[in-house]
Amino acid sequence: MPNALDKKALFLQNLKDAGCNAELTDECMKCYKSGKFDEVLRELASYRRAILFETRKKQKQIDCIDYLTNKINRNEY
Repeated sequence: MPNALDKKALFLQNLKDAGCNAELTDECMKCYKSGKFDEVLRELASYRRAILFETRKKQKQIDCIDYLTNKINRNEY
């Protein structure tokens, strides 16, 4: 666990906790160190959109499984 006063270490840990890969982490850290927070925000927004897309895709798959399960349980297949 990073020191609560070490903002750079906390930022890095948060990127890791968010599941950022090494490339995205490196890019965000580079921007962070140079004070380019607008670029960090753009990178994170893009990453968030990608995660959300995958989440919605997985939710659709879960919905299909639930539909099939219900049909089978009602002897409709």
